[in-house]
Amino acid sequence: MAQIKMSSSDSVGKSARDLIAKITAVQKYLEGQVSEDNVEFLPRKEVSEEEILELFGKLLKDGKEIKSDSKLFKFEDEGFRRTSCFYLPGGGSVDIISSENCQPQELFISNDPKQIVLSDFDGNIIWRISLDEPPEAITNTPDGYLLMSVFQTNEIKGIRQIDRTPKTYLSTNPLKPLGIYCETDGTLLVCLVDKFDPTLSPHNRRLVRRYSSQGTVMNSVENYKGNRIYRCPYRVCGGFSNRVHVIDITSSHGGSVVVTTREGKPIFTFDNGRPDIFCPKALCVDTRGFMYITDSQARSIYTLDRNGILTKEFDVSSLAARPTAISSSSDSFVVLGFDRSHVAVYESGLSSPSSEDIHREGEMAVSAL
Repeated sequence: MAQIKMSSSDSVGKSARDLIAKITAVQKYLEGQVSEDNVEFLPRKEVSEEEILELFGKLLKDGKEIKSDSKLFKFEDEGFRRTSCFYLPGGGSVDIISSENCQPQELFISNDPKQIVLSDFDGNIIWRISLDEPPEAITNTPDGYLLMSVFQTNEIKGIRQIDRTPKTYLSTNPLKPLGIYCETDGTLLVCLVDKFDPTLSPHNRRLVRRYSSQGTVMNSVENYKGNRIYRCPYRVCGGFSNRVHVIDITSSHGGSVVVTTREGKPIFTFDNGRPDIFCPKALCVDTRGFMYITDSQARSIYTLDRNGILTKEFDVSSLAARPTAISSSSDSFVVLGFDRSHVAVYESGLSSPSSEDIHREGEMAVSAL
């Protein structure tokens, strides 16, 4: 790999603009856009691309926002443009919301074991709250509630911006809630297990339950024609033609993504051909019905079309961080979170079909099964 000389006196303590200029210049050199003569660093230290990424991470840890043309994220590809990247103090990016139920360009982020943050797309904190119990997953409702699943107490709790004291929204007892997702009509999808264990014991209960906006049970999907659908449903997402998208943990090392109708009729399953090592951590569906899946083991993001065909794979392994959260918004943004508490926001230049086209294509796909 090409290397470039840099002065040993350079430090992260300099201004963000200076460091961004250095990163951009070195990246252009590494990409062959400029010659070494055009990069003004003293010849005292060898700096590789990996070290540039390390400097990038240190700047993030200083809590500063980065905006540059440097392609430090392999997720940038045709049709996508990174608009911002920021760091939030705390633990890893456990869950992120940027959905149709959110205000434009607002993010709910659970990036700490007992903390939830509301920020804008540039990382500016609007408010944050501390919690007594760690949330497993978060979602938000059309009427302004932020909901969180609490695995320890078998509850879904809710908070509002005007009243940030968590209150019990509904109880899932005796089952434990994992992933949750609220659709635009207020329907709540919840992954429920009796214990976190991906075995096929007939005594274990593993299902996805739908609740109305009033908290009453609408239906539970556990079996289809006598066959169990899930081993351990971990995360859930709706958002396209009445489909239910679920990350199913199938072993201690791997899993799959199972897509069904609301009634549990199978549509397709995706495990990237390697169910023993495919490790899905988060998923979302954009306005076109395309699904994004993060693989925390391979450090990749996969894009699937509406038929479950893998269309793209984005490699983010060069970041030395694992993608743990992903979300899409109604205004064509995709937000990616990592286990080192930094968040990247991308704008998609891809056009979105009308809601009527999406619904019609979805109905045709289901009826063809």
